[in-house]
Parts: sequence; C-alpha cells; structure tokens
Amino acid sequence: PELNDDFAKSLGEFKNLQELRDKLKENILQDKQQKAKQSLRLKILEEIRKDIKLNVPDSLMEQEMDIMQQELEQQVVGMNLTLEKYLENAKQTLKDVRDGWKNRAKQRVENSILLRLISNEEGIKVSEEEVNKETDRYLQHFANVHDSQEKTDSDSLRAYIRGIIKNERVFQLLEGL
Repeated sequence: PELNDDFAKSLGEFKNLQELRDKLKENILQDKQQKAKQSLRLKILEEIRKDIKLNVPDSLMEQEMDIMQQELEQQVVGMNLTLEKYLENAKQTLKDVRDGWKNRAKQRVENSILLRLISNEEGIKVSEEEVNKETDRYLQHFANVHDSQEKTDSDSLRAYIRGIIKNERVFQLLEGL
C-alpha cells in the first residue's frame, strides 16, 4: 500500500500520515525509555546481589523455569506456531532450552526475593484502593470487561498487581539512593 493519509486512516484513529508518523515516533521513544529504565533497574539489583548471598532452592528455580516456559509458549503462539514446532525449527529440545535458562531463572528468583526483602524492610504497603484501581485499569484492556472479570482469578490478579505496585515502589526507592 501507498504511504498516504488514506493508509494512515485505515490503521486506526489517525487523521493523516503525519499523525501516524508522530505516534510511531512517540511509541519508539517510550519504548527506548522503558528499556533504559529496565536496564538500570536490573543493574541496581545486580549490584545488590553481589553483596548478598542468597540460597535459591531448586524448587523455586523449577517454578521460575515453568513461568519462563509459559512466557515462551505465549510468544510462539503470537507467531502462529506451537511450542513443538518452534523447538523443531530451533533444533532444540525443551530440556535444552530449560537448561539454558537456569542462570536467568536463578537471577529472576533472586531479584524477586530481594525486592520482597527490601519491601518488607522498608515497610512498603499497598492499599486496597490502589489495588482496586489498578485491577480495574488492567481489566479495561480487554474487549469485554465483564467476560475478562469472569475468566480471571481475581485473587491471583490482585496479588499480581499488588506485587507490581510494591516492586515499582522499591525501584523508586532504590533509584533515589
């Protein structure tokens, strides 16, 4: 298709091609800023991990690798593949992939433990009102909010959102040091 105003209008709520370009530039900038922020946060946690010896049980590593496998499965579904087909194309077995994840899984578990320890030590709390607000905001991303509420485990979602808010506050605290 030709890059013109009609093309831009066909992609969404854009009045013209310039509006589409501006939105793309804004999204790219936001993505770069988010990646830089995430990189900084991982470096902060890496520095803290150097000074602290954490003993990560194998069971937590396995649970984290299960989560990583679910994340991979969601990614390959987005590419219209099955996990089996993806592994076949990559010429790897699931065991190979999971073995390759061990160090990353350990880091993720250690980061999670550190964030929880800091949150507890600093007395970081999240109110029910905050959790309710963020849960509602999260559910708004679905086409049919009512269906998403029925299909979502409310307690798990609320615990997940509470954790995200706490982690964000811990990172804000660490970034301010």
